[in-house]
Amino acid sequence: MSAISREQATKEITAWLDYKKIKDSQREANKPQVDAMIDAMEAGTISMDENTYAITQKLDVPDSVGSLFTDLTYKARISIGELQRATSAVKATDFDGKITGYISALTGKPFSHIQKLDSEDYKIGQAIAVFFM
Repeated sequence: MSAISREQATKEITAWLDYKKIKDSQREANKPQVDAMIDAMEAGTISMDENTYAITQKLDVPDSVGSLFTDLTYKARISIGELQRATSAVKATDFDGKITGYISALTGKPFSHIQKLDSEDYKIGQAIAVFFM
Protein backbone atom coordinates (compact mmCIF):
# COMPACT_ATOMS: atom_id res chain seq x y z
CA MET A 1 0.00 0.00 0.00
CA SER A 2 1.23 3.48 -0.84
CA ALA A 3 2.09 6.04 1.83
CA ILE A 4 0.79 8.78 -0.48
CA SER A 5 -0.73 8.81 -3.94
CA ARG A 6 1.47 8.92 -7.01
CA GLU A 7 -0.18 12.22 -7.93
CA GLN A 8 0.75 13.75 -4.54
CA ALA A 9 4.29 12.35 -4.74
CA THR A 10 4.71 13.83 -8.22
CA LYS A 11 3.40 17.19 -6.98
CA GLU A 12 5.86 17.24 -4.06
CA ILE A 13 8.91 16.22 -6.12
CA THR A 14 7.94 18.80 -8.74
CA ALA A 15 7.74 21.44 -5.98
CA TRP A 16 11.22 20.40 -4.79
CA LEU A 17 12.62 20.65 -8.33
CA ASP A 18 10.93 24.04 -8.75
CA TYR A 19 12.40 25.27 -5.45
CA LYS A 20 15.83 24.17 -6.63
CA LYS A 21 15.27 25.97 -9.96
CA ILE A 22 15.95 22.79 -11.96
CA LYS A 23 15.33 23.49 -15.64
CA ASP A 24 13.01 21.31 -17.72
CA SER A 25 15.93 20.05 -19.81
CA GLN A 26 17.76 18.81 -16.69
CA ARG A 27 14.56 17.18 -15.39
CA GLU A 28 14.12 15.36 -18.69
CA ALA A 29 17.80 14.31 -18.82
CA ASN A 30 17.45 12.91 -15.30
CA LYS A 31 13.97 11.42 -15.65
CA PRO A 32 15.01 8.06 -14.13
CA GLN A 33 16.16 9.89 -10.99
CA VAL A 34 12.95 11.96 -10.85
CA ASP A 35 10.92 8.76 -11.21
CA ALA A 36 12.98 7.04 -8.48
CA MET A 37 12.29 9.95 -6.13
CA ILE A 38 8.56 9.84 -6.93
CA ASP A 39 8.50 6.07 -6.38
CA ALA A 40 10.31 6.45 -3.05
CA MET A 41 7.96 9.18 -1.90
CA GLU A 42 4.90 7.20 -2.95
CA ALA A 43 6.23 4.23 -0.95
CA GLY A 44 6.92 6.39 2.10
CA THR A 45 10.70 5.96 1.92
CA ILE A 46 11.24 9.70 1.51
CA SER A 47 9.27 12.72 2.65
CA MET A 48 9.75 16.43 2.15
CA ASP A 49 9.43 19.26 4.65
CA GLU A 50 7.07 21.71 2.95
CA ASN A 51 8.73 24.71 4.63
CA THR A 52 12.42 23.94 4.14
CA TYR A 53 12.21 21.49 1.20
CA ALA A 54 14.60 19.19 3.06
CA ILE A 55 14.08 15.56 2.08
CA THR A 56 14.19 12.84 4.74
CA GLN A 57 14.94 9.27 3.71
CA LYS A 58 14.01 6.36 5.97
CA LEU A 59 16.60 3.68 5.32
CA ASP A 60 15.18 0.45 3.91
CA VAL A 61 18.22 -1.46 5.21
CA PRO A 62 19.34 0.39 8.37
CA ASP A 63 21.31 -2.65 9.56
CA SER A 64 23.94 -1.83 6.93
CA VAL A 65 25.04 1.19 8.98
CA GLY A 66 24.67 -0.50 12.36
CA SER A 67 23.30 1.86 14.96
CA LEU A 68 24.78 4.96 13.32
CA PHE A 69 21.44 6.25 11.96
CA THR A 70 18.09 5.07 10.58
CA ASP A 71 17.35 8.01 8.31
CA LEU A 72 19.08 10.73 6.33
CA THR A 73 17.94 14.31 5.87
CA TYR A 74 19.15 16.03 2.71
CA LYS A 75 19.51 19.81 2.62
CA ALA A 76 17.66 21.57 -0.18
CA ARG A 77 20.50 24.05 -0.70
CA ILE A 78 24.25 23.71 -0.26
CA SER A 79 27.27 25.87 -0.99
CA ILE A 80 30.02 24.95 -3.42
CA GLY A 81 32.49 25.18 -0.52
CA GLU A 82 30.60 22.49 1.42
CA LEU A 83 30.60 20.22 -1.64
CA GLN A 84 34.30 20.83 -2.28
CA ARG A 85 35.20 19.98 1.33
CA ALA A 86 33.22 16.74 1.13
CA THR A 87 34.80 15.67 -2.17
CA SER A 88 38.34 17.05 -1.90
CA ALA A 89 39.90 13.61 -1.32
CA VAL A 90 37.94 11.99 -4.16
CA LYS A 91 39.65 11.48 -7.52
CA ALA A 92 37.97 13.30 -10.40
CA THR A 93 37.40 9.98 -12.20
CA ASP A 94 35.71 8.33 -9.18
CA PHE A 95 32.03 8.95 -9.94
CA ASP A 96 30.73 6.82 -7.04
CA GLY A 97 33.12 8.56 -4.67
CA LYS A 98 31.88 11.93 -5.90
CA ILE A 99 28.24 10.91 -5.34
CA THR A 100 29.12 9.57 -1.89
CA GLY A 101 30.80 12.90 -1.09
CA TYR A 102 27.74 14.82 -2.26
CA ILE A 103 25.45 12.64 -0.13
CA SER A 104 27.79 13.20 2.83
CA ALA A 105 27.72 16.98 2.32
CA LEU A 106 23.95 17.10 1.83
CA THR A 107 23.22 15.02 4.93
CA GLY A 108 26.04 16.13 7.21
CA LYS A 109 27.03 12.48 7.77
CA PRO A 110 30.68 11.42 7.52
CA PHE A 111 31.83 10.03 4.17
CA SER A 112 32.80 6.74 5.83
CA HIS A 113 29.24 6.31 7.19
CA ILE A 114 27.66 6.95 3.78
CA GLN A 115 29.98 4.30 2.29
CA LYS A 116 28.26 1.75 4.55
CA LEU A 117 24.81 2.33 3.05
CA ASP A 118 23.10 -0.62 1.44
CA SER A 119 22.98 -0.28 -2.35
CA GLU A 120 19.17 0.13 -2.30
CA ASP A 121 19.39 3.06 0.12
CA TYR A 122 22.32 4.50 -1.82
CA LYS A 123 20.20 4.61 -4.99
CA ILE A 124 17.83 7.13 -3.37
CA GLY A 125 20.74 9.31 -2.27
CA GLN A 126 22.20 9.07 -5.74
CA ALA A 127 18.88 10.20 -7.29
CA ILE A 128 18.81 13.24 -5.01
CA ALA A 129 22.52 14.10 -5.32
CA VAL A 130 22.44 14.26 -9.12
CA PHE A 131 20.44 17.50 -8.88
CA PHE A 132 23.33 19.19 -7.07
CA MET A 133 25.88 18.38 -9.80
